[in-house]
Amino acid sequence: MLMADLTFYFFALGNGLRIVAYVPQLVRLFRAADGAQAVSCVTWSLFAAANLSTVLYAAIALRDPHVTIMFLINGAFCLAIVIVTFAKRQRCRGVSIHTHPVAVDRHVGRLARYQPDGEAWEEALWGASSREEPISTGTSRHHGGNMR
Repeated sequence: MLMADLTFYFFALGNGLRIVAYVPQLVRLFRAADGAQAVSCVTWSLFAAANLSTVLYAAIALRDPHVTIMFLINGAFCLAIVIVTFAKRQRCRGVSIHTHPVAVDRHVGRLARYQPDGEAWEEALWGASSREEPISTGTSRHHGGNMR
C-alpha cells in the first residue's frame, strides 16, 4: 500500500467521523429550550465558510470529487447548525418573560415563576418570606444598630 493510499484512508476516516459528530450537536439544538444560547453562530458560520471554500478549491483546482463531496457534506452540516440555531433563537424571542412559566429573573440572578399578570411567584422556590417588604428604616436587624 502506498503512502498516498494511507493518507486518503486517514482523510476519509477522519472526515467521516466528523460528519457523524455533527449529529449530537444537532440533536442538542433541537432539544434546547433556551434558544441555543451556548452555540456561537459566528464560529459555525466560519466553519461553514472554510468548508465551502475547500469545496471550491477541491472542485476547481484539484478536480478531486472525493474531497469536494466530503467538504460539501461538512459545510452543509455547519450551515444546518447555524440555521437551526437562528430558528431556535427566533422562537425564543417571541416568548415574553411574563408569559413563559419559568424564566430567569436577570435582576436578581435567580429562577422565578411568573404569573400571567407578570407578578413573580417565588413561594415554591424561596418560601413565603421572599415576598416580605424590604426594611427601609436605616437600621440593621442583624447588628441591632444604625447601618450608616
